Amino acid sequence: MLPIEYAPSTEYLALFDALLEQFAGQVARHVGVVTEMALAAKGGRPVLVSLARAGTPVGILMRRWARFSRQVDLPHYSISIVRGRGIDTVALDHIVARHDPRDVLFVDGWTGKGAITAELTAALAGYAAAGGPRLSGDLAVIADPGHCATLFGTRDDVLVPSACLNSTVCGLVSRTVLNELIEPGMFHGAKVYSELAAADRSAQFLDAVSGQFPLVAGTVVESSSAAYAADRSVTFAGRQVVSHIQAEFGLPK
Repeated sequence: MLPIEYAPSTEYLALFDALLEQFAGQVARHVGVVTEMALAAKGGRPVLVSLARAGTPVGILMRRWARFSRQVDLPHYSISIVRGRGIDTVALDHIVARHDPRDVLFVDGWTGKGAITAELTAALAGYAAAGGPRLSGDLAVIADPGHCATLFGTRDDVLVPSACLNSTVCGLVSRTVLNELIEPGMFHGAKVYSELAAADRSAQFLDAVSGQFPLVAGTVVESSSAAYAADRSVTFAGRQVVSHIQAEFGLPK
């Protein structure tokens, strides 16, 4: 579960730079829409809890939008969720001890088959069964082509440039870790690639997208109101699409 990451090549970074320049405005608009939806859903004060790692830059951008649009500073955390092992309950305890559990909103980058949505739902049910507060499993994402989230910037299958890089667009944090070194009462660990600092594009991505906020602000409020009022049912439609592609091309499931 911990693939080795290498420094992106010069050509690959050039591709990332080009895609970021092309799509930063589009991503900014979707960030604005999902943040406005989140603010409406949580009474103007959501506690953003990003699912590491893909959710981390998205949570930061949502926090920046709230400051830009509403002049409010939203709390933001990044939390570990390990497929097959569940969520970091020590981190959840830390968050709910400091905030109203009803304000907690989980954040990720995008959806596909809905594996993380299912993992989150099961983990939160286990957390409540163990005596923790019942937390909403509603998920906020930039893009929800899989129809797995209730809050989203778009349900179109759009390119989010941060999907092109790994730790080097997430503050050098790679996968989170839950192993025998993590004792009861400890937060989950994480693999950090400090040696890839020269290739880090985290700040570049965040600044490029948030730099587009003033240019997209005029369209965001209207779009977010329409999206919030529309049918936002979770149908996991992405599973059917992936299954069809796997069957058509004989790919392993």
